[in-house]
Amino acid sequence: MKRLNFLCSFLLFAFALSFSGVSVYAQTKSQIKEAKKVAKSEAKKLAKEGWELIGIGSLESAIYEAYLKTKTGYSEYSSAVSRHSNQSQAIKQARIQAYESYAEEISTDLEAIVGNDAMGIPEATVEQMSNSLTAYSKASVYGQLKEAYTICRKSGDLFEVRSYFLLSDDDRFDAQLRALRQSIAVANLNKEVAAAMENDLKKKAKEKNDNAESNDAAED
Repeated sequence: MKRLNFLCSFLLFAFALSFSGVSVYAQTKSQIKEAKKVAKSEAKKLAKEGWELIGIGSLESAIYEAYLKTKTGYSEYSSAVSRHSNQSQAIKQARIQAYESYAEEISTDLEAIVGNDAMGIPEATVEQMSNSLTAYSKASVYGQLKEAYTICRKSGDLFEVRSYFLLSDDDRFDAQLRALRQSIAVANLNKEVAAAMENDLKKKAKEKNDNAESNDAAED
């Protein structure tokens, strides 16, 4: 009876996942082997430079888990090194910097799309869109990035901190699409131009996914 209940629970869980939009990935043996090798090497290098993991666990394990994620539909983003006499402030600054860096990357990608489809749009409108893309990109990213791990070391009287974040490809696309739509609404573009910009964004996202799948197939 217990076995039957467990089986039913498992099937219900799998059924729920199929409708939740959650992607379930299985790492290949080669990916796991590569992740272990990279994690061991990178952890050793960082330890020699004086870096330590903030939080529970080992630095090697944190790097291993994050690296595997990059092979299964995630991208990794790191902050610049933040320096402060107070460790908590250094951590806070590193996290903010990571968000801003990611938002800038989104904004740059979207500006390229706007530029490609800007024919016939007044220059002032294009400039307005570029300016609003920066603001809307920042608003879109909050809550999207998931912290993978944060490292810290002491340099004189200062704490040096760097944070690493993971972002799923789906969340990245959602953030881009929201920022683009908000900017389009502010610029009051006609439906044809707006549709062309959204289609370009979807096309680029599909190309990225197709390339990732091809690389995974090659590794297998």
